[in-house]
Amino acid sequence: MQLKMMEGRPPPASTAPVSSPAIDLSPAQSPSLTPAPARQVVHKAAIDLRVTDVRGTFAKITLLPNEATGEYIETSSLTGEEPNIAASLTLRVAASRLSETLNALRTLGTVISESATGQDITDTVMDLEARLRNEERIEREVLALLDKRADSPLSEVLTVRTQLNDIRARIEAIKAQRERAGRMVALATIVINLRSQAQPLPVAEDSGIADYFIKSVSDAWQTSLRTLSDTAAFLIRTFLGGLVWWLLLGLLALGLWRLIRRLVRAQSREAAPTE
Repeated sequence: MQLKMMEGRPPPASTAPVSSPAIDLSPAQSPSLTPAPARQVVHKAAIDLRVTDVRGTFAKITLLPNEATGEYIETSSLTGEEPNIAASLTLRVAASRLSETLNALRTLGTVISESATGQDITDTVMDLEARLRNEERIEREVLALLDKRADSPLSEVLTVRTQLNDIRARIEAIKAQRERAGRMVALATIVINLRSQAQPLPVAEDSGIADYFIKSVSDAWQTSLRTLSDTAAFLIRTFLGGLVWWLLLGLLALGLWRLIRRLVRAQSREAAPTE
């Protein structure tokens, strides 16, 4: 029975596989990604050198900055006489030339210590940019409002102009901060200390508990002496500085005391029985 019913039915449709549309994953169809902002890093380095000729090395280091590209010597000092002569310099060089300059400094003497740091101020710069865009947008809106109110009373126009001046002042301040941050990023800071080879290196003493106790007692004794001296000085200043007032106060007290005595004597005479 089942066979007959199946024979009477029309043949089933062909079940060919349905092909799904191809997905194009080419770069043109990929979602656009916002590129990460360039990192804004402030570079600082410090190097201590021992050299045979402090003065000559000092003169060579002063020639390292390239003034044509904005590099310069921020501070410099040369103190003492041989063999205790010492020098220090602070250079501002292009961040791209930091490694090159440090390599040049290493060739001038023996490196005693060296350090380098980098401070990321990208968030600060982005915040300044956002604040600047916002203030400039407000400035445009206020200018448009000022144009629309050209026929407004003078007091309203002056109020709007005052607000506009405040906005422009904030814009200039933000621009100055942005330029200062840009200079900090563009120019790396190198602090250089020079000492003579003949100058002995300071030796750190390994102090035990006994030395620590003696030092603590000595510091406490010095502190107490300073406190006592300060107290004595304060008393002397108070006494000498107010000497005239102390004399006037003494004379006033003496006069008051004599007046009271006279009044007491007069009252006692009046109260005495007359014969």
